[in-house]
Amino acid sequence: MEASWSPAQPAVSSSPSTAAPRDLIETAYRWPQALPDGKHLLYAVLDPALLRYRIRIAELGKPETARELLETDSRAIYAPSMKETGTGYLLAVRAGNLLAHPFDPRSLTITAAPMVAASGVYSFLVSGAADFSVSANGALAYHAYTGRSQLAWVDRQGRTLAIGWPG
Repeated sequence: MEASWSPAQPAVSSSPSTAAPRDLIETAYRWPQALPDGKHLLYAVLDPALLRYRIRIAELGKPETARELLETDSRAIYAPSMKETGTGYLLAVRAGNLLAHPFDPRSLTITAAPMVAASGVYSFLVSGAADFSVSANGALAYHAYTGRSQLAWVDRQGRTLAIGWPG
């Protein structure tokens, strides 16, 4: 019996595939993003053996085309280049650095070594979340990790009412 494949739930097959390694236990498929061509999907797969994410790309409706692009500590996001039309970057966190991997959306390949876009960016391994985002026009927003945060209850004027959980 063959199962259908949807962007949010990439197929897992018991048969071996040369496109994506199947010798690891794939426990989570996360952070899908359609690429600009509308035909390909970028997504993250948690590799519990490495405690890292494998960023993959696949043609929609064709899970056998899945292939790995890179290994990260977070999700990856495609961002169009603001300088050169038709190119872009895959942004992801590795070892606290937000890396911009030059990416050609036509050939679906990383074209050069990554550049550090920001340092000290937090990523949460359990979910793959990271403190950065990018807009459709390529503008990048991120929050540098500054240490532990503290919950504070404030009123509408900004005055601190309580530190921690009230009660």
